[in-house]
Amino acid sequence: MLRIAVVGGSLGGLTAGLLLRDAGHDVTVYERAPVDLTGYGAGIVAHEVSVRYFLGRNARPLDDFTVPVGRYRLVDSGGTLLCEERVAYRFVSWGSLYRALLSEFGRERYVLALSSDHGVADVPVTRGAGRVAQEDVRDRIEEILIAKFGPAPANGRYVIAATDFIRFADGVFDRMRADAALMAAIERAVLGIPGVERLLRKDQLSDRSSDPVVRAAALTHVDGRSGDLIVVPKPNWPLGGRANAEAGSHGAPYDYDQRVPLILLGAGVKAGRYDRAATPADIAPTLARVGGVQMPKAEGRVLTEALR
Repeated sequence: MLRIAVVGGSLGGLTAGLLLRDAGHDVTVYERAPVDLTGYGAGIVAHEVSVRYFLGRNARPLDDFTVPVGRYRLVDSGGTLLCEERVAYRFVSWGSLYRALLSEFGRERYVLALSSDHGVADVPVTRGAGRVAQEDVRDRIEEILIAKFGPAPANGRYVIAATDFIRFADGVFDRMRADAALMAAIERAVLGIPGVERLLRKDQLSDRSSDPVVRAAALTHVDGRSGDLIVVPKPNWPLGGRANAEAGSHGAPYDYDQRVPLILLGAGVKAGRYDRAATPADIAPTLARVGGVQMPKAEGRVLTEALR
């Protein structure tokens, strides 16, 4: 018998958990949503793969939660029948199928964990702050690159993504890095935007840096996916689109943006509120402990105070 953790407690995760459990394994399903997922999705076709657990088993009959359909009809906006064919479909709401699977699996081995990827800043005007528009960052960099290299090829852009991460078209950052004067001009232009504190380069990041901002950027950097440049706004200056009214953004290195909730619910969890310091990095080793899975290289700690 294997001890298995299934990450994701939606239709596929619950079906996998049921099939593995019936095969004799010890299975725990982990889901990050704090409530049942019944509010998601609408009507769907109950394909065989979707209801496979109920076929050939002494589980609930399909007629309990699906509706058989014998004909498929296509009509125009006026209601005129355009075509019709015989079918052997079954339809089901997403929530009904989810509830049926969860009922079969049971809640005693279904664990939920909830956190957030960033916090919330104070309202900028109350702190003498404002907002950094990502379009301003993009346009200033683009203007400098056009002046240096000419218009971008194929009517495209040199800057292909601009949030707190700036990504360039293939080969552009290598050309920039080879030109110290060009990099200096881009840095001056970006730092001249109100609310911008720093501009970091991916080739100068180190997870061993004594600078906490540089180290944090290095730990979150994924080459080929993260940015070539990282914009660090000043405190309480959210970075986003001009029409964006959010009071926070990803990646700000300040305490208000790093303070997030952490909620556990389900099997093995002890009810209560705990004041001991915790981080989202503690979720994986804690859920592993609940499921009996070893994580020798986990960065976080097991939240033993919240476990039975």
